[in-house]
Amino acid sequence: MSSLLSRQPKRDVSDIDSLDQAIRLSPSDARAYDIRARSFLKMGRFAEAVGDFQTAITLRPNDYLLWLRLAYAREKLDDQPGALVAYREAVHLAPSYATCHWYLGRLLLRMKAREEAFVEFRRATNTDPELFPSVINYAWREFGEDADLVRQAVRPQESSEYLMLAQGFLTHGKRSDAMAMYHAAGKNSDAERRLFLAQLLEAKAYVEAYEVWAVGEGGSTESREGTLSNAGFEGCQSHCFRIRMANTSH
Repeated sequence: MSSLLSRQPKRDVSDIDSLDQAIRLSPSDARAYDIRARSFLKMGRFAEAVGDFQTAITLRPNDYLLWLRLAYAREKLDDQPGALVAYREAVHLAPSYATCHWYLGRLLLRMKAREEAFVEFRRATNTDPELFPSVINYAWREFGEDADLVRQAVRPQESSEYLMLAQGFLTHGKRSDAMAMYHAAGKNSDAERRLFLAQLLEAKAYVEAYEVWAVGEGGSTESREGTLSNAGFEGCQSHCFRIRMANTSH
C-alpha cells in the first residue's frame, strides 16, 4: 500500500497527503522520502526537501542519486559547503558517472575554485565528450577571453576536442589560436575539414580558409599561391581565391 501511494501520479504537486500516508505506512522506505523530497523541491520548500533527502540517505546511504539530489537542495538553500560534501560523496559512490563530476565542477566554479572545477569537468568529459563545448564556454567566461588560459583549463586530448576548441576560438575572433588548435588536432577527416573551412569562410577568414583548403588538397599554401585550378574547394574556391588575390595585390 505504501508503494502504491508513493507511485500514484499527482495532478497537483502541492498535494502530498498520499506521500505522507505512504511514509506513515512504511517509515523505512527510502523511496517514499525521496519522492516526497522531490515534490518539496518543486514547491520551493527546500528545507523540507533537504530533511527528506537526508532521511532517505540514512536508509539507503550508497545511492549516489540521493546524494546528488541532497546537494542540489542544499544549493537552493545557499548551503554551498553542505552541497560540496554531498556532491563529493556522489562522486565517491559513482566515480565513472559524468553527471557527478559535472555538478561538482559547477559548484566549485561558483565557489571560485577554478583549478579544481576544471579537473572535475575534465573527468566528466572523459565519460561524456558531448559536454566539452560547454567546458569551453565556461573557460571562456572565466578567463576573460585569454586563449592560452582557456586551452590550459580545458586541456584538450583527443583530435575532436582540439577541433572543437579551434571552432570555439574562431567564434570569438581568435583566428591564429583557432588555426593552432586545428593543426594540433592532427589529421582531420574530410567532413571535419569541410566544416571548419565553412566556418572560416563565414568568419571571413579567407587567408586561413585558403590554408586549410590547400593543405587538405595535398599541397601547401606556398605551392598553391595564386592558383585557381581544381574544383575541390567545395564549390567556393574561386570566390575565396579571388578575394585572396585581391588582398595580396594591395
